[in-house]
Amino acid sequence: NSPFGAMYEFEIYAVVRHCNGLSSGLYHYDPLNHQLAQLSAADEHVAELIADAHRSSGEQGVPQVLLIITARFGRLFRKYRSLAYALVLKHVGVL
Repeated sequence: NSPFGAMYEFEIYAVVRHCNGLSSGLYHYDPLNHQLAQLSAADEHVAELIADAHRSSGEQGVPQVLLIITARFGRLFRKYRSLAYALVLKHVGVL
C-alpha cells in the first residue's frame, strides 16, 4: 500500500513481443516506482500468451505488447467490504 492511501489493487503485466527499448518477455509494472521489472525472458509461455491474444482478436494481427490486468480484491475488501467489487469495476473503466 502507498503511504498516501492508494490501494493499488491492480497488478499489471506486460507481455512483450517487440518493443523498442525492451527485451521480449514478461514484465510486472511497479506503480510505486513507475517502472517495469522483467520477470522472465521470452519463452514458450510468453509465446503462448501472445498466440492466445492473437486468436482471441479473431486473428486481426499479432500483438507486439499484451497487457494483462489482474485485480487483488482483498486489498480493497479489507477497507471497503461490500463496495470492493464495484470499485474494481470503476477502476477498470478508468484504466
